[in-house]
Amino acid sequence: MADGAKIVVDHASKLFLEGTVVAFRNLELSVRTNEILSIVGPSGCGKTTLLRCIGGLLAPSSGRILIDGRAVDRPRAGVAIVFQHFGLLPWKTVAGNVAFGLKVAGAPRRLLEERAGRYIDLVGLGGFGSSASAWRARSPPTPKSS
Repeated sequence: MADGAKIVVDHASKLFLEGTVVAFRNLELSVRTNEILSIVGPSGCGKTTLLRCIGGLLAPSSGRILIDGRAVDRPRAGVAIVFQHFGLLPWKTVAGNVAFGLKVAGAPRRLLEERAGRYIDLVGLGGFGSSASAWRARSPPTPKSS
């Protein structure tokens, strides 16, 4: 394992369908604090699967993944993944989508409402918090008057 590494992928493999599909095999990777890394490759080569393993959303089939020297065996606080395709939950409102991560983490309702409202306002969507998500809405929502 590399000294001072923030993220270490140590001889990790991820196989599917009893090993007939290989996402990645015997991968070694070390990422230092403040280092910027790009993972590039053709569609289907295992990039997203690797990120899901690093994020604790999938377990590697073999090998290990460490963040700050600790094994990744589930999603961790302070680690986030933003995929190229956004992922709204179409059955939730705008505020429900914004507050989802905090809700899963067990934050109190008052904090959910305060934070969701702040970030909805920050991106210029004030007044749309109770609106259906864009995937569900047939037409753009109109802000509610106070």
